[in-house]
Amino acid sequence: MSTSMALIAASCQQALFKVNSVLPPPLYAAPRCPPPAPLHLRSLQIHRALEDLQCTSTSASALIRLFETAQGRLQSVIHTSYERARGELAAITGARELEDFTVALQARFTSDYDTAAQRLKGELLERVRLALQCASGCSEERGNFSAEVVELLERA
Repeated sequence: MSTSMALIAASCQQALFKVNSVLPPPLYAAPRCPPPAPLHLRSLQIHRALEDLQCTSTSASALIRLFETAQGRLQSVIHTSYERARGELAAITGARELEDFTVALQARFTSDYDTAAQRLKGELLERVRLALQCASGCSEERGNFSAEVVELLERA
């Protein structure tokens, strides 16, 4: 029984191939969504700010890695959200409208990223300042705040 079904399926497939080769090409091709223009998200640096706060090299290295990881995740989320929003717009708009919307989307997502990255940087540096204040106010022998910063990193 399965052999006869396979023969029927093969015959149908051959007939459909012949029909498709005889038909004229479609009058218009379905519009294709052009690839999204990339977002240009600038990476912030905290090296100088940590030097200004007189962080030890060990603490500064750990904080820089933490900040770069968080910033990379933020960039990834922004890129994914931008591409998803642009894809949804492409499904319901024409090519010309999509170009206009893309410019607006780029401006919005870039602005959102800049705001979030600055806030991330500010909050991290504020926590370092607080750890420094606590370390300098607690006692003289605990003047090196790396233990407090490491504790802060472990909690984050």
